[in-house]
Amino acid sequence: MLRYNMDIKQNMEKIMISKKDLLNEMKISYGQLYRWKREGLIPDEWFIKQSVSTGQETYFKRDLIIPRIKNNI
Repeated sequence: MLRYNMDIKQNMEKIMISKKDLLNEMKISYGQLYRWKREGLIPDEWFIKQSVSTGQETYFKRDLIIPRIKNNI
């Protein structure tokens, strides 16, 4: 069961990226990300909220968000 959970987590990390990792990887600010959201460049439905032990984190589908950001930087 533990191995299964680790496989799921690794697969999810390939598909999804956390907001924190996205900001670091793409070298953009929190403000810039939400400015693009307000301008409609990043659709609201791309912001996927998930509960974690410390509250809530935001994730994005990696294959959608990264190309969109690269086109806008």
